[in-house]
Amino acid sequence: MSHPIYSDTAILQNRFSELLATKERLEGRIISILEVERETGVNRMTLHSYQYNRIMRYDSRVVLSLCRYFGVGFDEFLVVNEKTTVNAPA
Repeated sequence: MSHPIYSDTAILQNRFSELLATKERLEGRIISILEVERETGVNRMTLHSYQYNRIMRYDSRVVLSLCRYFGVGFDEFLVVNEKTTVNAPA
């Protein structure tokens, strides 16, 4: 279940899972969270939170590391979606 940050008009979400799946397809292999942790220096528990969009506050160092890992800019990693409905965080 996704737990995005939300405001009155929009939600901020990351594309970690989508970018990881794309990287796996391009490289023709499965990439473990442990491998991402080794490559980025980002703790695996934090990576799991990004993977399931459970981040409540984005750390710029982490976001920069993940952007570099995936070869994308901030605007490709973080997306703002206009809120249509709000689910209570679990």
